[in-house]
Amino acid sequence: MKKRVLAFLLATVFVLTLVMSVSAEGVQCDLSGTKNCTLTVKGTTAHCHSSLTDSSGTIKSVKVEQSLEKFAFLWFWNTEGGPWTRTVNSGVAQFDNYKVVSSGTYRVKSVFTVTTKDGKSETITMYSNEVKVA
Repeated sequence: MKKRVLAFLLATVFVLTLVMSVSAEGVQCDLSGTKNCTLTVKGTTAHCHSSLTDSSGTIKSVKVEQSLEKFAFLWFWNTEGGPWTRTVNSGVAQFDNYKVVSSGTYRVKSVFTVTTKDGKSETITMYSNEVKVA
């Protein structure tokens, strides 16, 4: 019985290793530009900023989905603002939103979906710095 359990565990580890190595091959786009996701708070107003700039000239369009998240507990975050979405048909995307906030810890989540001129696409998720509001 112990040999069967051991064989099953080894087979499971082997399959998971294959799945992880296959998913690592998923990066399709050569993005040599800059990506930014920032949060600044002045008083009770949060400024959410997301930007992506393509320096290689290979990007056809960029979809930006931005949301403001508030820390809940442990590793959980709640969406406090958004999601806000914008699509631009170029390699330069800038997106700004403002939201009134109360006390707590906040961050911005930005999801960039990039489509290249040859039809490939890639999704990049970024988080801003965390800002505590008293």
